[in-house]
Amino acid sequence: MVYGSCQHRVCADCLYDENNRRPSMKACPTCQRDNAFPLLRPNIPEDTLAIQRCLGVRACTNKGCRMEFWEWELENHIRYIIIHVLTWLANLMGELTIYSFLEK
Repeated sequence: MVYGSCQHRVCADCLYDENNRRPSMKACPTCQRDNAFPLLRPNIPEDTLAIQRCLGVRACTNKGCRMEFWEWELENHIRYIIIHVLTWLANLMGELTIYSFLEK
């Protein structure tokens, strides 16, 4: 996790491609503040990561999601994923209904 000047945190792998900030991450994804994160990937020592875990940083339990959050933020993240997936499924079911109607 990398902290921005806006105090929001974003996964380092999401922010950086190799060592440079991804062009799509010019602004903070939470508050849209420009250049909130460093241009180059910071070197975060392993002991700092261990301290963050002791203080309550937890990994998302959803398969394929590599994001980490404070323990009290994790529930909202999981709720967001569930809502997103249900919305996607509802849209897919709507499309399938339309396609099946058109085929008749």
